[in-house]
Amino acid sequence: MNNIGQIITEYINSMKPLVKPLGSRTLDSIHMVSGAITELFIELGDAVEKEDDVNVIEELGDAFFYLSQLAVIHNAVDSFINGFVSLEIIPVTNDETVTYGMKALLEFTDINKGCLVYNREYDQSVTDGLIYNLGREYAIMLQEEFGDKDYVTTKAVLKKNYEKLHKVRYKNGYSDDSANNRDLDAERKALED
Repeated sequence: MNNIGQIITEYINSMKPLVKPLGSRTLDSIHMVSGAITELFIELGDAVEKEDDVNVIEELGDAFFYLSQLAVIHNAVDSFINGFVSLEIIPVTNDETVTYGMKALLEFTDINKGCLVYNREYDQSVTDGLIYNLGREYAIMLQEEFGDKDYVTTKAVLKKNYEKLHKVRYKNGYSDDSANNRDLDAERKALED
């Protein structure tokens, strides 16, 4: 495994204890897909619009958290990492990346609905493919949208997200209380340091 693959693996494993189990794979998947959509298409957009570089790093980290834990839930961590480190990065515009990333998340929404409402089973080959695409599209987004910013690296994004979640928000482990009563000033300081 290359260096970035190892960094991602270590990050993913360190974050597993911070995920609240919701009682089923489907509910956990819905949680991660919803979180990824919020971070990528609302929070990150707001941070970019405000030109708040610290918040951009935060939202990129939060999005990565949700996407990577979605891979854990679906036993597709290797697919996610392989997508992320893929050498098949095809030049696309950022609008196309957003479209492909959103399409994969929306497909997951439909698959989750089928599992929740119609009692369907997940198809591992389909989830592997979608998660591979999510890893790939996240890597392309970093390159295309933020590649000119030397402080936006995968390692920096994951490190700051780790520090915010492990050292500030959930320093004593996950709890609903910690999730609902965040010290946003302390989290911002952790991201700025």
